[in-house]
Amino acid sequence: MSEQHYTLAQLGWKAFFNQQLTLDDLEQTAPNRITQVFRNRLIVLGVNGELNLDFAQYPNLQECTVGDWLLMPKIHSETPTLLDRWSCFQRKSPSANTAQLIAANVDTAFIVSSCNHDFNLSRIERYLALAKEAQVDAVLILTKADRVNDYRPLLVLYL
Repeated sequence: MSEQHYTLAQLGWKAFFNQQLTLDDLEQTAPNRITQVFRNRLIVLGVNGELNLDFAQYPNLQECTVGDWLLMPKIHSETPTLLDRWSCFQRKSPSANTAQLIAANVDTAFIVSSCNHDFNLSRIERYLALAKEAQVDAVLILTKADRVNDYRPLLVLYL
């Protein structure tokens, strides 16, 4: 199976990130976006394909989350640099009084809720508050409107 390659624009690169780079950064590093986070490693995508980064080799990357951008040095013995975030979803960690990162550099959050018996206004309000705190545009999508007698009262709540 051949490895798929992406452009920086396809991965979500913006002028915001470009403004953080120096001429040396442009020559000596390559931007990569974190796509997966596991207990012991990260998976990043860049114009040269996919890389696996082990926390044992790069312990400073444990504070990264999905969506973060890293500048990967062309000399592999050097440590990648985390770029400033455009936006960040986080919540309080259940076990400690610290923030638990969920995702970074998100433009739009789609909040999907069923109109049937599972409809929960408090949950939707929490998700909307998270999006506002993260400085992300939120789009609310109500599904299964055909499963309720009258869905119009639900729409009034959001208009």
